[in-house]
Amino acid sequence: MPDIAWRRTVLAALSALVLAGCGVQRGPAPDASGSGRNRAPVTVRHAAPVTAGAPASDSSGLGPAAASEPTLAPSTHPVNGCRPDVFGFCVSTLPQFYCCSAAYTGWSHVYVDETVDVRGSVPLFTNGQPDASAVFIVTPSRMRIVLPVDKAGGFSRRIRFSEQGRYAMGLVPSRKGYQWGMPVPFYVAYRAVPETTETLRSVFPLSRVSWQGIKVLAAPVGSDETFGVRFVDWYGHPAANVTLQVAGHAVTTDSEGYADIPYLSPAQYMLDGIYTGLFVQTYSHIEVQDGQLTGLVRLSPTLGPKTVRVITVHGTPMVDVADFFDYGFGEQAPGTPGISLDAKTGVLHFGNRNAPTLDTRTGVYRGWAPAGIRYQPVTVGVHTVVQGGQVYLTLGNLAQILDTYAWATAEPDGSMLFSTFTVP
Repeated sequence: MPDIAWRRTVLAALSALVLAGCGVQRGPAPDASGSGRNRAPVTVRHAAPVTAGAPASDSSGLGPAAASEPTLAPSTHPVNGCRPDVFGFCVSTLPQFYCCSAAYTGWSHVYVDETVDVRGSVPLFTNGQPDASAVFIVTPSRMRIVLPVDKAGGFSRRIRFSEQGRYAMGLVPSRKGYQWGMPVPFYVAYRAVPETTETLRSVFPLSRVSWQGIKVLAAPVGSDETFGVRFVDWYGHPAANVTLQVAGHAVTTDSEGYADIPYLSPAQYMLDGIYTGLFVQTYSHIEVQDGQLTGLVRLSPTLGPKTVRVITVHGTPMVDVADFFDYGFGEQAPGTPGISLDAKTGVLHFGNRNAPTLDTRTGVYRGWAPAGIRYQPVTVGVHTVVQGGQVYLTLGNLAQILDTYAWATAEPDGSMLFSTFTVP
């Protein structure tokens, strides 16, 4: 992975999004008749009531351990298609769980009324005994479903998720007096289908980011928007006349599952989660007016230049590349490598070794672009002007470079649409 100081924010957000959904395949939804899955599912509303929890554990979440007792053995092979992870278990199907991701916390990829074969495994002790006797799922209505753990540490059960809201998944310890930590939450939601609403893909059609089923709307920074969204269950049936919390508002759908969602866009570039599996990406319209660059949001109030230098060459406005990045990204801390021009070679370096470069003599930009969970080399040809030790590009050429790692679209009038994201 290239070590690029000026795009730390972009890489952090891409990691949160691109890693989501890795390795999980879901077949097509059944038709409205409900056909497509033969075995009778367990319906969560018929599950046994939640029972009182076990005695509180110590801060480790594992309880006291005698020195003579067996310890957990490292997983040497997957059971039910996965190895237990930081949650103390793993699930090879759905729901999905994400560690340490502000953007994805709670998003399970399970929709209301979806039936899932929940399969996974728990760790084994050195004596071969599973660390848990069962896995349990607590529903929003506080009902509880139990998935027994077999001798190999695996669990499996067919479950219908008929409720919207917050669920939690936890372990029943196999040894008396022991308890795992708090159950891990996840959310089951209606599928959000944008209608008559801008999406990130419609604003930035060349975006290279794979969204793994996530819906991303788009809104100009600092704008007052109304999003039209239809909510449906797994089968495509409308979520009729239900009240949902979306973008901080209680909105009620009509008989077709449709709702108008008011949204006040923040005055910065942001990937904003407004409903489970539904995000808003803000963007701005950047252009040169009267010799001044307008529309670019300054991400840091203290770092970077206060303005972006603009020159005019043969009637065409061109912007200072270093100013643009330092102003728009605000990531450059004093004393760390930034964007610099090598006077001997004519190469503009965007940070440390392995960072992107722009050869001002040949007009060739070499950098990296996201490709799934990895990055691939990318080359862009542009026209550069060097003046006073600074490198200038037209907004159209700058959009070509920006679109390799963030989002930018060159407009026919010479302006551009631009965004990058931070995760709140």
